[in-house]
Amino acid sequence: MSRTISEIRAEVNGAEPKKRAMSRRKKDTVSFYLYILPFILGFSLFTLVPMGFSLFFSFHKIGLNTYVDESYTFYGFQNYVRVFTDNNYFLLALRNTFTFAIFRNVFCVVIAMLLALLFNCKMPCKKLFRTFIYIPGVLPIVGAAIIWRQLFDGRASLISWALSGVGITVDPNWWLGNGGLVSALIMSVFMGIGQTMTMFLAALQGVPTAQLEAADIDGADAFTKFFRITLPSISPTMFYVVMTGIISSLQAYAEVELLVGSLAKNSMTISYLVMYYYKQNMIGLGYSSAIAWLLFLIIGACSFFVFKYSKKMVFFADGGTL
Repeated sequence: MSRTISEIRAEVNGAEPKKRAMSRRKKDTVSFYLYILPFILGFSLFTLVPMGFSLFFSFHKIGLNTYVDESYTFYGFQNYVRVFTDNNYFLLALRNTFTFAIFRNVFCVVIAMLLALLFNCKMPCKKLFRTFIYIPGVLPIVGAAIIWRQLFDGRASLISWALSGVGITVDPNWWLGNGGLVSALIMSVFMGIGQTMTMFLAALQGVPTAQLEAADIDGADAFTKFFRITLPSISPTMFYVVMTGIISSLQAYAEVELLVGSLAKNSMTISYLVMYYYKQNMIGLGYSSAIAWLLFLIIGACSFFVFKYSKKMVFFADGGTL
């Protein structure tokens, strides 16, 4: 049966909006990829490509000199085996790295939370104090390390002098020697408190006031309100802070390098060990790349563990989960 002119006209008129919608979606798709193209290029050139080279190096006996001369040889998994068998530096660095990461995150989260709770209340000069606490977080780490080296300097350690005033005696040479990891921890916590406090403070602004008022009416004390209302409400921010803190702490390098700058057993971390072996001529690239990939796997395992066991501890307003 032939169609009438009105039916054909209705079909054509209905197809035109669909074509315009499809054309708009194509334009949006092209615009999206054009916007993210700089990131894709940067991530590929400066992250994916170096990672590929690093993985290639980890299976070869190769140093800076042999790489230039192209005289390196395939080494299989020997670099990974040597990490655990040749010396105990890696296990020591692993212990130091986890010690640094655990204490750094605990101190940073607890102190930042206490400061955020304090500044969330009404108090005079609140903005001024928040600014003073936040400033160390935006300082270049090299400049901050120079200042902290002066504070820890064994010839005139201001920190040892201050502790002696309250009856605590510390050898001034200990800070940049066997206590290098403690010095790096103090510096890292001091520089990270400001940013962490700011994120907690922003999260506290979103705590439901109705629930807090209801708790006050029921006679709940401050600890009950914090653990039953405030902490669950800011748990997504807490998860983000802990997750990023673990990742950055496990890659700690600059603090140790700038403060200690030597292969000290009591202060070196895995990232420092990577750079130390990178400078070796014979197997530097291969051996350090193997350690770097082991660190990558360790960070991945820790991230998986945190994601897996935080589902029951992170709450969202819409009832969603991780």
